[in-house]
Amino acid sequence: MSLQQLLADSGLANADQNPWSMQGLESMDALPIISAPPSGRAKLRVTTEAIYDAEVTGTSALTDINWFRAPNGGVMQNATTTKKTLADTNLQVPGSLGSPLLFDLTGFNIKVTPTTVTPVTEADLERVYVGSYFEFLFNNRPFLQMPTIEIPHGVGIDGVSTATNVNQLRNGAPTRSNVFKFTVGKYRVRIRSTENFNARLVWASAATFVVNTKLHLICQGFKYNGI
Repeated sequence: MSLQQLLADSGLANADQNPWSMQGLESMDALPIISAPPSGRAKLRVTTEAIYDAEVTGTSALTDINWFRAPNGGVMQNATTTKKTLADTNLQVPGSLGSPLLFDLTGFNIKVTPTTVTPVTEADLERVYVGSYFEFLFNNRPFLQMPTIEIPHGVGIDGVSTATNVNQLRNGAPTRSNVFKFTVGKYRVRIRSTENFNARLVWASAATFVVNTKLHLICQGFKYNGI
């Protein structure tokens, strides 16, 4: 694939989507590097990389779960003595990407997983996927609202635990390509470095879960990292 075709496919060749100048673009066999105007000091390399976050359920009934409010090193919404690690989130600042970073969002996965001491029950899965709705927000304004059951689990653990005779349940086929697509035609939705964003699950009536059930949101897409 030519460099120009790669740029076109990634949206970099579209002036309406690209806040970065094409000046300073370095020709590469693989991925493009772009420089930010006017000084050209901030250089970014694009990679296929998700941004992700996780929260856990607590002892109290929930009306919502909020993702991307606490970064790596911050505390869980419902377990304030538990700090997040890179196993939970790769967000470095609350509610935004930080600079110099960009992200082209292409889709979502929601995963419900056990902790080391807490199994996931069928009832909890039903409360997540059937009992709630999903919102994605820019600057605290909802830009997507839909039933959570429309957001697939995607790739993950598969099989049966013979020791406990508990099936591994999921929402949708366990494949990496099973993603709720959030593209607009062929265009990706760009999140800029300082733009505020977050996502959440909302329940109309308070829902009680097994404590420490972990809920992950995976935002699939293309990340532009500073180099």
